[in-house]
Amino acid sequence: KTTLLKALAGRLKPDDGVSRAVLLVAWMYLTAQLCLLAWLAIPAVVLGWEPHVVTSGSMSPKIRVGEVVLSAPPSERTLETGTIVVFEERRGNDLLTHRVVGREADGSYRTQGDANPTPDPRPVPPGNIVGVGRLLVPMVGLPVVWLRSGAIGPFAIWAALGVGCIVIGPGRSVAQRLRRRTVSP
Repeated sequence: KTTLLKALAGRLKPDDGVSRAVLLVAWMYLTAQLCLLAWLAIPAVVLGWEPHVVTSGSMSPKIRVGEVVLSAPPSERTLETGTIVVFEERRGNDLLTHRVVGREADGSYRTQGDANPTPDPRPVPPGNIVGVGRLLVPMVGLPVVWLRSGAIGPFAIWAALGVGCIVIGPGRSVAQRLRRRTVSP
């Protein structure tokens, strides 16, 4: 018995034009995924920036659901009108990503999502701001959004596509090398 992926990988012949196209697409998909992951991981590791997955459309169209905002620690000089901030609405709550639209007399910040018609109902104390947006990485957070929302279908398709591309691309190359070693004297 063979699995669907083994059967698919076994039918691809290197001299077949369609097989070459499928192999190319698999490698392109994997390369794009690795580039997005590196785009996310390098600033996080090198600069210590924190990744935050955007889970609502309150900042669209500039920041979409499933994008990841990398944030640096806040400082007084970085917290000005127009700055994207990541904050706790109340201590212990989930994090929100909104734009600073003003400052209150008590030193707290007035925030608003770009897609929202009015500012947030409560000002944000400086201690609740956990980061200032520095870099936006598209689409990387979609699998997290799918899992959190219970959308198993898109997540399963994404996972199957990734596994399929690994089997077709690098997995196929490794299998060919192993076969050559066992056949060669």
